[in-house]
Amino acid sequence: MEASTLEALPSGRSTVPHRDDNSTASRILSVPIRLHTHGGSKLIETQDGRNSRLATRPDRALIKALVRAHHWLDKLDAGRASSIFELADQEGCHARYVRNVFKLAFLAPDITEAILEGRQPAHLTLADLIRTELPASWSAQRALVGFSPRY
Repeated sequence: MEASTLEALPSGRSTVPHRDDNSTASRILSVPIRLHTHGGSKLIETQDGRNSRLATRPDRALIKALVRAHHWLDKLDAGRASSIFELADQEGCHARYVRNVFKLAFLAPDITEAILEGRQPAHLTLADLIRTELPASWSAQRALVGFSPRY
């Protein structure tokens, strides 16, 4: 059966077309899952609350923020800006936004790489990272955002 033949119903049930002798009868399957989109990917949420990514797709908002954060770090390092406030003025945005996004420049390299490749945990979004106080320790970051520890 192709994925395109599965039709979701509001109750969480699905119909699967079934052809038996020339008839076009349908069967009802009851599956305890929830389908939703999160960070550009389609997810299946199981009864125990775990998510499973249907397709790996980079989160464009998260990638754009990572690129901005590294660009701003480069500007500060090169002396083209001297503070978060100056960066905000140059970029035409609020200093609070710059401060929230800027911290992404200090994510562990493997977390950054996974985000750029669309391999981040399904639950991880830009909004989550902005709200989170990121620890300086890369191993603590990995634990916080759901990456396996590196030794």
